[in-house]
Amino acid sequence: GLQASPPDQKPPSESSGLADRSGLTPSLLMACGVVVISFWKPLAFSRYFVVLLPALIPWLAVRLSALPLTQRGRGVVALAAAALLISWWWHSFRELDPAVNGHGAREADQFQVVSRALAAEPHRFSRRERLFNLSDRMEVSAGRMAEPARSWGGASALDQLLASPVLPAQIWLADSGDAEGARPRLQALRRRAEAASYRCQRAEIAGSEAAPYAQVQQCQLEAPLDSDHR
Repeated sequence: GLQASPPDQKPPSESSGLADRSGLTPSLLMACGVVVISFWKPLAFSRYFVVLLPALIPWLAVRLSALPLTQRGRGVVALAAAALLISWWWHSFRELDPAVNGHGAREADQFQVVSRALAAEPHRFSRRERLFNLSDRMEVSAGRMAEPARSWGGASALDQLLASPVLPAQIWLADSGDAEGARPRLQALRRRAEAASYRCQRAEIAGSEAAPYAQVQQCQLEAPLDSDHR
């Protein structure tokens, strides 16, 4: 006949079944996928993983309840978990405080600020033109700026413009991100412009005091008599 399992033994699949029922397994797979993708495209901000808490808490509660802890031990575990949660929460949102970093900007990109500031300029170039064009479309859809006359151009578009017989009096070069990361991309465009008799310098755009990641260069043609002043 069949023998009943001892009451203190659990089926081998119970642990994985608990993780599946709480949603922990698919949540962890999703988290691993985001982290892997972030090696190529930055996506993994720690605060985003708060969505895993509803899946983690039931699994963690069952696991902790099975530990042979005294009442004092359970209290220590609870205090440690609370301290860890508070620390994670504080570090995730502290950059929103202007007193901490001077500007209150959390993400290291401010494409929308540059989009709005240069919306009326016909000659705008960036090594990240795809992201700036996407930012333009989002700002136009939200009603925060008018449809720009021309889309952003990349390095090849700048080369085509500089090779034309009639040059505009001024062009704009832009990037978004921290100064150290944006400098090499801007320098590549700036060298092209300066080789064509432009003089480039950092430009202060509207809202730049609250936008430390908006990197903009204004390039003026040093021989304006041969240029197109439109």
